[in-house]
Amino acid sequence: MKRQFYMMGLVTIALLICALFLSPGLLAPKHLLEIVRQATPLAIATLGQSVVMLTGGADLSIGSVITFTNIFAADLMARSNSPVVEAGVIVLLLCAGFAIGSVNGSLIHFTKMPPFVMTLGMSSIVTGAYLIYSKGAPKGRVSEFLRFVGSGRLGILPASVIVLVLVNIMMYFLIHKSTFGYKVYYVGSNPTASIFSGVKTSRIIIQSYGLSSMLAVVSGLILSGYIGIGSFKVGGDPYVLNTMAAAVIGGTTFDGGTGNMVGPVFGAVIFTFLSALLVTLGLGEPFKYIVKGLIIIAMVLSYSKRS
Repeated sequence: MKRQFYMMGLVTIALLICALFLSPGLLAPKHLLEIVRQATPLAIATLGQSVVMLTGGADLSIGSVITFTNIFAADLMARSNSPVVEAGVIVLLLCAGFAIGSVNGSLIHFTKMPPFVMTLGMSSIVTGAYLIYSKGAPKGRVSEFLRFVGSGRLGILPASVIVLVLVNIMMYFLIHKSTFGYKVYYVGSNPTASIFSGVKTSRIIIQSYGLSSMLAVVSGLILSGYIGIGSFKVGGDPYVLNTMAAAVIGGTTFDGGTGNMVGPVFGAVIFTFLSALLVTLGLGEPFKYIVKGLIIIAMVLSYSKRS
């Protein structure tokens, strides 16, 4: 664990030094706060991805669940201004997210299907579902409350950052201070031993994937609040790679059982800061993809040396 924080610290220092010489304006407090706000949806989704990675899996359906959330939230909330309807839509989407994740976890555990294959298939199914529902043309707008959560402020703090802090605290206690969290680590570090010790691995895996999809819904709601309307550009495939990159930067490994609920948030902020730095340097999307890939490879190799 110490090595993970050490590596994350080195990456942070390296980025700050680069920014200091190449784009010092990025280090202004208002710009740093804006970067944290931009990182919030990614950080929340990365927390979910990290839980799944702790079990030794991966969730490739996160991006499509985020888009699914945006399409349905914008359309359903536009039909009524009632707070009751708005709350109902949010609860419905959270339940739908948990259901999607539970199906992922169930089939992964009981059919022994590789997580990458199962969640990739689910991603395609979810994408088809929101395309059919929207008939290929997103419409609607989200409620004023959700707009406030996505783009409003409480004092100097963006409301979405406050949501992130609350979610992070909840996830910290769930994973680090509860029996569920202990079992997640156990299942990820030694699946066979966990079975013989009486841990119901099926329940842990199903709940972990359900939690991942629920957090993807929360991320989708915040993104929806920020843009205000339905759009296919919200979420999508880029979020899958982004959450994995942020999780790896934050110290979560792909082999399971290694990671925490603090690193992924810092990983998401570091990743967003890096993206902002590339933009200020005039480097486009192709360079972002190259850098993402290099980061994942470098961090995985670094953590592999530890084991």
